[in-house]
Amino acid sequence: MKEETSTRKPVVDDSFAARTVTTGDSGSLSGIAEFKDLEDGTYRLTETKAAKNHSLLKDPVIIVINRNGKSLIDNKECEVVDNTISITISNQARFNLPATGGYGRYIVILGGIALAGVGLFMYRLQKRRKEGNIS
Repeated sequence: MKEETSTRKPVVDDSFAARTVTTGDSGSLSGIAEFKDLEDGTYRLTETKAAKNHSLLKDPVIIVINRNGKSLIDNKECEVVDNTISITISNQARFNLPATGGYGRYIVILGGIALAGVGLFMYRLQKRRKEGNIS
């Protein structure tokens, strides 16, 4: 990805082939992604799938590799050791939503039906009484 200087918007370099890495589920390489032989430039690291019960990153991580100057991760200077940049990304665990729609709603529905039934019964009873008095 190259950065256009006038608008400061990233422009995708069509000659660069996207690299996809799948991290391991267990063992010493669990959750580790490694990209080798990257040239100087701007790269976008996008998480497409998170671990079970964890959320994806909200935004991609922008990495600027500059071997002659400062290398940046999301516009913050990072440490480069032996031409290696290490990034630790912590995914937030999803929280469990409380269960909704328990038995309480059925009690309210049944109470409403009972009140409507009593109201209908009283209306009919009153209507019969009035009809009896008139005839």
